[in-house]
Amino acid sequence: MASPARFPYGEFRHARDATGSRFPSEGGDILDGYAALLNAATLHPGRQPVLARSKLRCNPTEYFPPAATNLMSLLAKIRAILTLGQGVARGLPELTAEDDPIALFGRWFRDAEQAGIFMPNAMSVSTCGENGAPSARMLLLKGFDAHGFVFFTNYGSRKAKELLANPKVAMVFYWPMLERQVRVEGQVTRLPEQESYAYFRTRPRGSRIGAWASEQSGALASREVLEERVREYEAKFRGHEVPLPPFWGGYRAMPERIEFWQGRLDRLHDRLCYTRQDDSWRVTRLYP
Repeated sequence: MASPARFPYGEFRHARDATGSRFPSEGGDILDGYAALLNAATLHPGRQPVLARSKLRCNPTEYFPPAATNLMSLLAKIRAILTLGQGVARGLPELTAEDDPIALFGRWFRDAEQAGIFMPNAMSVSTCGENGAPSARMLLLKGFDAHGFVFFTNYGSRKAKELLANPKVAMVFYWPMLERQVRVEGQVTRLPEQESYAYFRTRPRGSRIGAWASEQSGALASREVLEERVREYEAKFRGHEVPLPPFWGGYRAMPERIEFWQGRLDRLHDRLCYTRQDDSWRVTRLYP
């Protein structure tokens, strides 16, 4: 059984930064928590923050006054200047078919982590159903290796229904601070149930309850209906392990095409495209 090797399932669920400070939960001081993450990313580049899922439920401007926003903007600009040498100035080298695009993606992913980018595993995932109309949404990458890129969802969601009709996907990772993006296109397959469960049990209990309560992409009469369903499943599983829902699990996208885009001066960007040919890759440099 293939299992993603780049980072372990559940890594991003831990609510602590590199300094050991807890990221604020609901009711906490969001600004102080975010400042701790900025400090960890700026002062300890070798010990990157493990970013939590924020429970922020209101207007972010209520938590980030103008002075704090300006400070964060300044820190982002400083980091951008410090990371210019990672690609903007030098660009992409002349790669060959012998070079491994998954290994290159891994290096770029680490660069994004080390640059302190918030949620570097965020990606746009596009699917297309029988009617030919594309749809896109943001998801979190939960693992990758030579076998593909892994993400999880409800099998009753719109994306899952479209993947059932047309099991192909297009994903985009965009790291603006580094002026980099990666486009991945390929065929998807469902993960084995035991692999989905291995990830599911690393999720916070509330997220596992939420997976049962949500009929993802279905019509919802009101927020109260959803919260009542959450209470029902909390009562049902109280004192017990929350099992994997039969309608929830993972997909692995096996890449057939991977394009690396590196921003350069005067919009003369570098683009290298890898196309799978049997067990090897063909690499082509594209016009910007």
